[in-house]
Amino acid sequence: VLEVEECEAVLELGSKIFFHSQFLQPLRDHARHHRRRVLVVRRQQPGAVGPAGGGGRRAASIGLVTLNARYVHLALSLRYLRNAARGAGFGNVWLHEFTTQTPLWKMASELMARRPAVLGFSVYIWNREPTLGLIELLKKQDPALRIVIGGPEVSFEAAPPSPYVDAVIAGEGERKWVECLQLWAAGRAPDAATRARWATYGADLPALGELPYREEDLTGLAERLVYLETSRGCPFSCSFCLSALDESVRFYPDDAVRAHLGPLYEQAAAGELEAWAAEPYERLALVLLLDQVPRHLYRRDARAYATDLRA
Repeated sequence: VLEVEECEAVLELGSKIFFHSQFLQPLRDHARHHRRRVLVVRRQQPGAVGPAGGGGRRAASIGLVTLNARYVHLALSLRYLRNAARGAGFGNVWLHEFTTQTPLWKMASELMARRPAVLGFSVYIWNREPTLGLIELLKKQDPALRIVIGGPEVSFEAAPPSPYVDAVIAGEGERKWVECLQLWAAGRAPDAATRARWATYGADLPALGELPYREEDLTGLAERLVYLETSRGCPFSCSFCLSALDESVRFYPDDAVRAHLGPLYEQAAAGELEAWAAEPYERLALVLLLDQVPRHLYRRDARAYATDLRA
């Protein structure tokens, strides 16, 4: 059995060893040449999909994945989908964000180490090609793995963009994603009508309530761009923009927005975030927090203008 550092070196020489049994022989040959022995471990198949609260089917691993253009970006959609799935009783739901510069073999290795039963991918114009390549790699390694894709880059196609995809979700996906998990958890396959509804943009719109970030997200927000959505849809009809297809504008409740931004604004108003003024991006964030944020938190209230001078 190789030592850990030796094993990593061997696997790096033949990165595709992770994915197909045909690559085990090169590993054995390499080890034989260097008079080393190798322990080959077969990964167990993941459990079936099911809500949290027990073992087997109920302990299934469900991942939400995307490839961001750069590390500083965050995928807002994944957090909404995670929260929706957990709210429906699926407890083992996790996120994994890569960048488009990450090698496919490395992404596949990290994902399969978590033994997923279902993986959902958010697909955009900047990550479509590597995402589909990653999905093919994963599906060839584990044909039983269920793959769901969504996002603007796959919401308007007549058919799934890859034979390795099990379901396509168009548009806002919270309700469709949960329905998809529930069907598979019950051992049922979606029929043609259900698949057509999932692939219809603007269908099954979720109610806008809680905002996406949870306590577990906070440690990963440092040095990154944090997106916060206070409405969905657009009143305009620009031909180049997908939001023009929305039939209405919907807003999140004011209380939900205050719950997310209120504590941060109070810190800024009390002078506790002055360190942000030392760097350009942080200074801009502080100006917005002191000037624009209170306009929305405290509409028709004198507090809306209380920190203008500070800004």
